[in-house]
Amino acid sequence: MKRFNYLSPILLILLVLPGLLLAGTNLLVNGDLETREPAFWNRVNDDGTYATWASDTAANNPWNDALPSEYSFKISKAAATSDVVGWKSVNNADLYWNRANTEGANKLYNLSFFVKTEGVNTNPANDDEKIYVRYSFYSGGSLIAEKIIEVDQSVASKPWSKVEDALFVGGTPEEVYIELLMGKNATGTVWFDNIYCNTAEGWVMGVFNGDAETPVGWMQWTSSDKIGLRQRCFGCGAQRNLQRVIGRKRQPRR
Repeated sequence: MKRFNYLSPILLILLVLPGLLLAGTNLLVNGDLETREPAFWNRVNDDGTYATWASDTAANNPWNDALPSEYSFKISKAAATSDVVGWKSVNNADLYWNRANTEGANKLYNLSFFVKTEGVNTNPANDDEKIYVRYSFYSGGSLIAEKIIEVDQSVASKPWSKVEDALFVGGTPEEVYIELLMGKNATGTVWFDNIYCNTAEGWVMGVFNGDAETPVGWMQWTSSDKIGLRQRCFGCGAQRNLQRVIGRKRQPRR
């Protein structure tokens, strides 16, 4: 009997503590929309000094005219840096409903993006002076296809324009990455938006947050319909469960 009395408080704590901790934990990553970082993208060789999630300009939304664009991926350098800087996507090959790893083998991929430049260096003499987008496809950890699309630097400043290209990917892409880069000796300011990658024959994948509109922790956010779609929740990320949250939630602050 004495042993039972001794263990009871411990059992009570073990039963109650998880509930208390859970009650004080927000299950939604960035549920208050205060984290000012784009979802599904990371900076390359930078801490935010050169590569920023910008709201000063954005390309028109090519997929839905009813939803105006507000954000873009910006890179700005006044002088040379020690290495390339920019943005890199997460692996999009099998991200959520993407299925390039199962249905995207040996196919032609259409590649495109929107870009704007202001005061960039012109007529680059080498790769270090160039601004470009790199699409990379891997299988088994090895590069099986790559396309580098250079940004027009014949003039210092150019308004928003669409750049298109294509790449045949032989083999099965288990990893697909897109990088938005300024060479270490490139200078000026460049904005990227509406990054696209998909097979020419039907749909097998898309670039998550290719339009730069979604904050980290969210799949999609629009103020027009007052609807947000969760990227993942605490404790269920492994299963990639989605939560749909409907309500009058505010947009990320500029």
